[in-house]
Amino acid sequence: MASITIHSSSTIVPSHPTPTGILSFSDCDQYKPWTHIPTVYVYKSPAAKVADVESLKTSLSQILVPYYPLTGRLHWIAGGRLELDCCAAGVLFVEASSDASWKITATLRRRMV
Repeated sequence: MASITIHSSSTIVPSHPTPTGILSFSDCDQYKPWTHIPTVYVYKSPAAKVADVESLKTSLSQILVPYYPLTGRLHWIAGGRLELDCCAAGVLFVEASSDASWKITATLRRRMV
């Protein structure tokens, strides 16, 4: 079985100020069951080069500016409804490595899609 080592974990926020406020969901959005859907991105690292994690973090913080609702937080309100607080709280970024072969990782990637 392959092992996974977590090297760091941090919260990435938008690189520039973003709009704040509350976004309400439509009745159609309220009807669907809410679940957390984690996203995992796997990159093959060249053997002779260390992954440029800072570049990934910088790119993520920049792309979060136009997609600022992704950095907000969901809150339950009266009537069992949800609303989105656009507060730029950020997204979780985890740097990890594994001794798994690339073939195993590619299989995992297909299963998650």
